[in-house]
Amino acid sequence: RAGRSSAGRRRDGTASMAPAGEREARWEVVGGADRGGIIVRLGQDLASVQAPSRLSTGALVAEMQLIGERLQYRLLEGSGPEIGWVSVRLKDKELLVRVADAAADAAP
Repeated sequence: RAGRSSAGRRRDGTASMAPAGEREARWEVVGGADRGGIIVRLGQDLASVQAPSRLSTGALVAEMQLIGERLQYRLLEGSGPEIGWVSVRLKDKELLVRVADAAADAAP
């Protein structure tokens, strides 16, 4: 990792992380209402071990990494695993949506 910038590219399959001093992106879980939330995995791979609980619909998470359609998150509000990996989209259905920073919205 030494010598690598923390700022990455998005939607091209490579890691994306917020540059130093920049707030991490926030996401809201909008999918999984009919199943008690969305599936969380312990690793990036879709075949990795599934977490024992789901991430609740309505939960707010901070983006740690976004690799393709896979998001590594840290839980901010709601219930579910504190950290993990989720899919932001399943086929044509959004499971998480990026939310605007409330502090930036409130600024004059």
